[in-house]
Amino acid sequence: MKVGAILAAGGKGVRLGNQTPKPFIMFNHHPLIYYSLKVLSTSALVDYILVVVEREHIAYCQREIVEKYQFTKVFKIVEGGKERQDSVYNGLKEITPDTELVLIHDGARPFVSQQLIEETIFAAKETGAAVPGLSPTDTIKSINHGQWVEETLDRDSLVMIQTPQVFKYELLKDAYEKAYEDNFYATDDALLVRRLGGKVKLVKGAPENIKITFPHDLLVAKAILTLRSDKNL
Repeated sequence: MKVGAILAAGGKGVRLGNQTPKPFIMFNHHPLIYYSLKVLSTSALVDYILVVVEREHIAYCQREIVEKYQFTKVFKIVEGGKERQDSVYNGLKEITPDTELVLIHDGARPFVSQQLIEETIFAAKETGAAVPGLSPTDTIKSINHGQWVEETLDRDSLVMIQTPQVFKYELLKDAYEKAYEDNFYATDDALLVRRLGGKVKLVKGAPENIKITFPHDLLVAKAILTLRSDKNL
């Protein structure tokens, strides 16, 4: 079973209020992208990694991330696209033909664990597609365009999706090609697979597998880093 990983790291960090691109923001003496790359690089199940960044940051990423930290599993640094979907597709086009499973992870999720990677890969190997997620703990309501509350949704049927998301290569490739044929864009890869009629297995996500988006997320991340063992970093 050959697994290729695509690390989507083209975020600009605008909502963080930082001029430094999100993947390269220094966090506890390392660039943010370092943490997810470290875990993917040490996974026994991941064979190679494609890192997707903006074109102007390719050389920097190669020199200051891949070479500096000796991430030898990085097969190639790929130029990102306008939207996240475009960036992942650019990475997908570089996947080697003998790859069975493709893992896609957000570079802004620094606390992914080896366990979550393994569980999602094994689920995708069995079912063809798998994503981690958590049930919401807050009450969720739908609203109309006038910002009036309409109804309370059943939390038991809702889930907050995370990455890594793992798919069989041919299934994901077909899903992306169909999306572009229809000029359809999605916020995650699972939706593209569902559009083809594919089933996506849910595995239990991890509360600490947060996505760094806003300034307060960095405060939460520091707390997680303080409490978390160094064995996965």
